[in-house]
Amino acid sequence: MRIVIGNSHALTMISSSVTDVHMTFRPSEKEIFQLITNCPDLKSIQIPVSHMKSISNTTKSILRLRGVALSEGSVHNAERYIG
Repeated sequence: MRIVIGNSHALTMISSSVTDVHMTFRPSEKEIFQLITNCPDLKSIQIPVSHMKSISNTTKSILRLRGVALSEGSVHNAERYIG
């Protein structure tokens, strides 16, 4: 299931079965790690183009090692909006 997360407070409400996420806010490293910990089947995280530069290389490497794709994109075709 692909969902859209509108703010960091919504991270606590995400089902562990979520596989694809779009984050409309600028996530911190802590928030990304919370997401991948809470969603073991996570396959991709999508963030707006304007936020991609704020993601550290360390975070990108850890996502790659865990098999989670990080991409730029918009909110189109989301099944559910949280936040």
